[in-house]
Amino acid sequence: MCSRLCKPQIGSVDALEILADETICNHRLRSMAVDALLKTATENEWWSYLQVLLHSLSVESNAAGSKLGQSLIRQAQCDIRFCYDLYWGLTVMAEDPSCRRKFDGLKQRLLLTLSQFKNNSSGGRLVESRKFANDDISEQLLRGQELVDLMYKIPPRIPVDDVHQILRASIKKSSFGGSADGKGSGDCGQVSANGEREWPLLRLPVDPQVKVSGIDYKSTEVKRSAEAPMIITCTGVDRDEEAEDAADVNGDSQRNTWIRRTQSLPHYRLMYKRDDLRKDSIVQNIINVMYLILKQETRLDIPLVTYRVLPTSSFDGLIEIVENAHTLYSIIRDHGTIMNFLHHYNGHRTLSDISSSFRESLAAYTVITFLLGVGDRHADNVMLTKDGILFHIDYGFILGKDPKPLQPPMRLDHYMIEALGGTQTAQFDQFKQLCVIAFNCLRRHVSLFMIMLTLVVKALPEITDFDVNYTQSDLEAFVIERFLPGQSDDEAATALMLRMEGKLNERIGLKLSDFVHAHSNEKTVSKGMTSVGSSVKIGVEAVEATVSTVASSLTSGASSIYKYMWGGPER
Repeated sequence: MCSRLCKPQIGSVDALEILADETICNHRLRSMAVDALLKTATENEWWSYLQVLLHSLSVESNAAGSKLGQSLIRQAQCDIRFCYDLYWGLTVMAEDPSCRRKFDGLKQRLLLTLSQFKNNSSGGRLVESRKFANDDISEQLLRGQELVDLMYKIPPRIPVDDVHQILRASIKKSSFGGSADGKGSGDCGQVSANGEREWPLLRLPVDPQVKVSGIDYKSTEVKRSAEAPMIITCTGVDRDEEAEDAADVNGDSQRNTWIRRTQSLPHYRLMYKRDDLRKDSIVQNIINVMYLILKQETRLDIPLVTYRVLPTSSFDGLIEIVENAHTLYSIIRDHGTIMNFLHHYNGHRTLSDISSSFRESLAAYTVITFLLGVGDRHADNVMLTKDGILFHIDYGFILGKDPKPLQPPMRLDHYMIEALGGTQTAQFDQFKQLCVIAFNCLRRHVSLFMIMLTLVVKALPEITDFDVNYTQSDLEAFVIERFLPGQSDDEAATALMLRMEGKLNERIGLKLSDFVHAHSNEKTVSKGMTSVGSSVKIGVEAVEATVSTVASSLTSGASSIYKYMWGGPER
């Protein structure tokens, strides 16, 4: 007998669960699930589910000929974001020798379909739409691939001046920087304001709704880290504003608040990083889904900053740079408190307005990082925009894993609480209420997040950083512990508040983590050792003075960050 929980049709999440299950190979059942997605899923849901659907193709014997594969190509003709993510997702999936032929075949089918639609005005919305009418999307995809290949060929950890020269020379010699017909003249186009020759507009792989016509080579940066990521500044920016405005009117936009506020910027910065970004991409996608759910199902218009992460292979990728944002570490170092930082950049805004943006974004990310078990939350992995919106970066550790011991399940430190006015204020009570609303809203979608998190543990085991014996049962236990399925909203709210209030007094691990990270940033130890090396050359008689120099250097460095780490005065 049918129960009250039966539905007249399969929902999009139910369909996704069927397709994600590798044990379900029945052709008719999988086709029924695809039909359900076609009927019920919005464009944003298709985009959000793409990573799971790509791995579901592994079950299909003929990906290009399957109903799922054909549906993915059809959806790519409707949504430029989906189209680009599908192309790059297939590129990464094709690295697996056992699936290379399958995914390469589907990628070639995608390119062929897109090139045919360029010459067929009766094609899908991607080409019929005025904003894409003059674009050959297949050519744009291949030009974007060439740009990524050029970045990959630049030797890592070389002087930044050499990076400028190599990047400029490589682009000039390539078809990428040449004429639209791909002959690689390198001299076509106008000269930009920075004196560089422009090329035909290119849709950026990391954000295809943004087109650029050049690079400001002199602004290129190389970060000091093991991967030596490059920051590339693109110029001649042209954004698809009509597309985003139309999506906003329909209530179906997943573009975040920050993106809409920076439409007028004349440049677009991105990071090229030699690292496996697949896990970061999956987590960032889950956060996007959480943001969309919060926006649709609560009356709160929480400002939430997200950013694009695009793996272009299993060993490199592109990351969107969030402009006008600073790390929590640099904010405390330069301004002393969060509120001093916000007042410095927002003298024209009221305290209530500034506090609202900070309080709401802090509540959202506190809940999100708790539910996902995000680790390694030191002060350089938490950022704040100049208008008070907090967000997190770097999701290398999730599901409760952390490289340092004694870490709390959520980052809620002394400076954040101080910016809320302390724990005995109305602001802090409002913050807790926001946390409860967001927590209970997201808990209702535990099935969807279970599917998406399974992708990290099961489909991509080589990037989990977990023990070899980490199983699906371990993931289920973690999800139950964090999402509390089966508990009422009141019970879950009480449990969350107990976790939060209990950890306010257990921040020793967080302080130690920040202390070590701050010493690493300030290089107090290495500076002291440099003094040792220099003084040894003077002679034995200078050893005692050298020791004094080292001690002074270490003491000075520790003193300068004492206030940041422990909330006390400098001594």
